[in-house]
Amino acid sequence: MVQEERRLKAAAQKATRDVHAAQDSLANLRRTRYHLQEATDTKKPKKTKPSPPIPPTKINKTTRVEEDPRHTQLDLDLKECILSGTDYGIVTMATTVTHTLEELEKLKAGQFFKLPKPTKLVAKDIAWKTGQFQLQRRLQRAKEKTGAGQEVSQAEAILAHNSLASAMTVQQLNDRFAQTRSKVAKLREFYHHPQIERRRRHLQWRQWLVKTKIPVDAKRKHDKTLIQAIGHAGTGVGSRVGGHFRLGGKWHRHISRQHTIVLVTNEARTSMTCPFCRHRIIHPRKTVNGRSKLNLGTSCCTNPSCEAYQQQKNCFGRDSLSCTCIALRCYGQLTNCEIL
Repeated sequence: MVQEERRLKAAAQKATRDVHAAQDSLANLRRTRYHLQEATDTKKPKKTKPSPPIPPTKINKTTRVEEDPRHTQLDLDLKECILSGTDYGIVTMATTVTHTLEELEKLKAGQFFKLPKPTKLVAKDIAWKTGQFQLQRRLQRAKEKTGAGQEVSQAEAILAHNSLASAMTVQQLNDRFAQTRSKVAKLREFYHHPQIERRRRHLQWRQWLVKTKIPVDAKRKHDKTLIQAIGHAGTGVGSRVGGHFRLGGKWHRHISRQHTIVLVTNEARTSMTCPFCRHRIIHPRKTVNGRSKLNLGTSCCTNPSCEAYQQQKNCFGRDSLSCTCIALRCYGQLTNCEIL
């Protein structure tokens, strides 16, 4: 029974690898067709004077720019540096994994080692340190215990039930608009109380202080020069995931640039590539309420020639794997050796 299960599992993994190989070959063929169509395009471009190539940006210990590692020139010794990869997300705002030069060389050679523990930045941590979470709890208690707060809760329930967006006729829209205008003064008196406004101004100052402290603490953890390879996509802006503070954006990258060397790296296919063998990974399945679903938070390498697979340590966190691949790609571009 066990041997039959192992045989079926190996057959399923081989079928998955074959599908991935076919998909990759099709992607390469589409890319080749696109380049051929560009080369044989009948439209003749206008003759323009070719612009001189942009000189590469020199990277030293005091460089404070956001640059692509392909357009840079190192003016320092990599042995005196450490390189970290950062992947932005929605639930977890930023996941960072730091690697030494020796670890990156092992990854380049395909040698297995235990990946470092990632450092995660969650929006709730910022809300707690700035005091935003405490302010929300204070407003919630005021709604439950004070008379003005209970009136505000009732007004909010009425306005939520009589939304302007769900009005079907003009008369219904006018009635709901008048009802909304009648509740504005009560809501403004509660939410714009002088004490609440003073607390909000303090939060604005405190939030920038907390955000600035995050890259400073990351730099102080290491004695060597820190180079941050940050993914170019997915800053968590405009997310509709409920229950999460929307604090994403480019502020983390801009503040990190003032204290460390920031290199904006292309993160294409980094979350679906094994850093040891550079083969495509798969997501295992888990049983939820009697149904089999993909576990998208875990990545597994099924390549039999991979050292991680041979040592039966081929399962990684998806974000940690992506950060490691981003750091490896940046390291290859800095050393003029394309790895990923």
